[in-house]
Amino acid sequence: MERNGRRQLIICLFSFMSVPAWQAAMAFDLPTDPAQTLARRAIDAMGGQKALGGIQSLRLTAHAYRRMLEQSERPEGPWIPSFTYVTQWIGFDGSRIRTKITYPHWKYSVTTTAMGAKGVRKLIVGTEKEKITPARRRDLRQLIRRVALGPERVLFAALAANDLHTEPLTYLQDVPHRVLAFTWGDAPVRIFLNAHTLLPTAVEITRPLPYDVFWNLWGDVTTRIYFSSWTLRGGGLRYPQQWDIWRNDQPYRTVYIDQLDMDATPPSDNVPISEAQLTAFPKEGTVDEIHLAGEVQELAPGVVLLPGSWNSTLVAQSDGVVIIEAPISSGYSAAVLTEVASRFPDRPVKAVVTTSDAWPHVGGIREYVSRGTPLYLLDLNVPFIKAVLRAPHRMRPDALARHPQTPRLHVVSGRAVIGEGANRIELYPVRGESGERMMLVYFPQYRLLYASDLVQFNLDGSFAFPEYLSEVARVVAQEGLQVERVFAMHTPHAVPWQTIKAAIARAVMPVSADIEGR
Repeated sequence: MERNGRRQLIICLFSFMSVPAWQAAMAFDLPTDPAQTLARRAIDAMGGQKALGGIQSLRLTAHAYRRMLEQSERPEGPWIPSFTYVTQWIGFDGSRIRTKITYPHWKYSVTTTAMGAKGVRKLIVGTEKEKITPARRRDLRQLIRRVALGPERVLFAALAANDLHTEPLTYLQDVPHRVLAFTWGDAPVRIFLNAHTLLPTAVEITRPLPYDVFWNLWGDVTTRIYFSSWTLRGGGLRYPQQWDIWRNDQPYRTVYIDQLDMDATPPSDNVPISEAQLTAFPKEGTVDEIHLAGEVQELAPGVVLLPGSWNSTLVAQSDGVVIIEAPISSGYSAAVLTEVASRFPDRPVKAVVTTSDAWPHVGGIREYVSRGTPLYLLDLNVPFIKAVLRAPHRMRPDALARHPQTPRLHVVSGRAVIGEGANRIELYPVRGESGERMMLVYFPQYRLLYASDLVQFNLDGSFAFPEYLSEVARVVAQEGLQVERVFAMHTPHAVPWQTIKAAIARAVMPVSADIEGR
């Protein structure tokens, strides 16, 4: 016993050596409690069993702000913003939850209603078009987690867990925090309790997101929700108005609650749920189960476009096949490799070219690296790609997690050539303002250009983002490329180069005199 006491003292002293002296002084006299006792004290701090546990339902309205980490111009930010309005009603007794998210910029809203593991989505575009489908599995799971791990119920979930325990004192926002840890489903959860107030500062959960086309590539994703702007309500209940969601230590989403009503009646416009609606549509699979879609096109001899939400292209050369882009997921890459084996059975895959750092564009690179395939990438994207390759996939291992490989990276800093003969390709960094981290792929024999993410269409068939087009034109002129056709990650077919030039010309036309005079 005496030896164990000395060991604990030494561990304690070393832990304090890792924090500033004033923080150690703040925490030195804090009491310790068993996990169950600590959870009950935290419930008391939020208003007590009667106030917190007595919530039968609630309705809230909120403004939300999401940082589009997955497709912003730079991995470290600033990030493209997405603003939404949220209304939510939760019935805790039956785990019924309804969330309506309105996207004012895009002029549509999505209402998701869930009961347990079932639910429907109602999509409204503008005020006329309406579509009702089964809820996406990732949406349902998110709503179920919202009920179980939101501030109203997370401490009760902790008390109900068989493995509830405490973890060592830690610091958040320079304040000591007690930590409760337990398993919810198959995911580890931690609650960070302010050691002075015992209010939950944050709830953290780590899990894979196999249904999320953006986040699946990161494997075991750690989501931490910070609670702040606490308000005192009837019955002594304390409730946080601001929620800041971080994923993998990056700020992801902020929600600020404008109005909160406890024990609210269900909304009158609730989306009805019927068994017929739930069974009329196929169930959603994981991102790994997304298949090749669309009409395969041969843009030139041995240059095959595999269209989909994110395109891949096969380039048959004399000594093997080059694949342009590794999008979506490892499962999708495996499907592309099956297509290669079917079309070019006598040729190995000699290289994969990834031209962008947008997450869906690189979601499948881990599959290729697991097979030892060389990867060509832009110099600016090396840190990002390395982060993807070392992301932990312990909870749902992929091929690279099961069979680790040292990546064979070919870093492109200027013009680079792959192969020879008619299907030789040339890589060119864009170095633009929008396409800073993109590359173009040029087929000189066919005067064909692949423009990464820089050629996109609007719903009405016009080109989106004229700035993107101008950056492509700048590289073409700067490198003296003889281009006749262009295709890209999101184009269903090749586009005449003259069409691109005409779109740029329209975008830079001078403003008419009558408008200038206003």
